[in-house]
Amino acid sequence: MAVELSEGALGGAEIDRRVLATLESHPLFERFSAEERELLAGEVRVRELSPGEAICREGAPAGEWYLLVEGRARASLTRSDGGQEYVSQLDPGAIFGVVGLLDGGRRELTVAALRPGSCLIFPRSLLEDAGRMSLCLGELLCMALNNQLRAANHRLVCMARDPDAGRGPGRPEGGWSPPPGRT
Repeated sequence: MAVELSEGALGGAEIDRRVLATLESHPLFERFSAEERELLAGEVRVRELSPGEAICREGAPAGEWYLLVEGRARASLTRSDGGQEYVSQLDPGAIFGVVGLLDGGRRELTVAALRPGSCLIFPRSLLEDAGRMSLCLGELLCMALNNQLRAANHRLVCMARDPDAGRGPGRPEGGWSPPPGRT
């Protein structure tokens, strides 16, 4: 069962120190000032996860995006026979739930916890009220999404050359690192 540890509100919410530590250590937020990270930390919720628990469900409206803090998660989609097809594994640091949020669509995948862990939940309002921060969070999310697309494209090219190439260990889907020249 999900447990919401903190729910932020502008102007006086107590900041969860675990959220702030995650924002300080994640590359997506490295260019934000300490004040901006504190503002974000006041808006973000922490969700504790149990194995098998769905974080977001395929077909649901996209009202937030996520950052996996601890544990592992599995992204899957529903096959025509009703079963689930594995798409990728998400490890700590993975960002997910961005596509539906940016394009106003619905979730394309179900993401469920494989192990006990936690994730941060970022509300859509952070993208809609970018004036509070010097950096555009939407632009940074687009950069993260672009990085994920590049990694997926690379895997597709490798699999076209060798169908077994995409099956070994490697960088997990959803990992994030800044594009070359953007650090």
